[in-house]
Amino acid sequence: MTSYGGILTAMLTVPRVTIPIDSLADLVSQSDLPWRTVSGSFMLTFLEESEYELHQKAHMHQGPTIKTCLAERQNIADGKLAAICDDISMLKAMAEDFSTTGECHLYITREKVLSNLFLCLAFPKNSPYLAKTNYIVRVLLEAGLWDKWLGDQLANSSHCLRHPKLDRRRGGHQPIDMGSFIGPLLLLLF
Repeated sequence: MTSYGGILTAMLTVPRVTIPIDSLADLVSQSDLPWRTVSGSFMLTFLEESEYELHQKAHMHQGPTIKTCLAERQNIADGKLAAICDDISMLKAMAEDFSTTGECHLYITREKVLSNLFLCLAFPKNSPYLAKTNYIVRVLLEAGLWDKWLGDQLANSSHCLRHPKLDRRRGGHQPIDMGSFIGPLLLLLF
């Protein structure tokens, strides 16, 4: 009965997962992991011109830039560096990583550096292409094609979007609910 009690205790024990970096403030305040931004991205200008102290600190302490987040996904997964990337690039990197390895090695923090990211197509003033392009974009959005195409490219990333602290089923163990626990408890007591 003692080994059964030990196994039962082990099943009830849930491992604690520590996320050392879950925000821009966490990233800037640590010195163990170097971090980068993408060269030529709007993020460089955004951090430099921002009036917020945290953004200024991020701009001052960032390392050399990287070409793309997708190109650096292996270095990020190996823990060699962290990167400030746009959501789409990181979702694509996560999808490719999960497709090739079957595991989630990349993590997107809960706190976003920018909560509203808008993408646009820029045209010169009075461009003859503006009205036609707006029509095509509207049709793609209304028909759901944009979301479908994006979903096709990022198909495997959703598996990795669950926060590691919430993922308690690693190694095949999961906590027992009270309904499942009452039977073994009665056996152990009587």
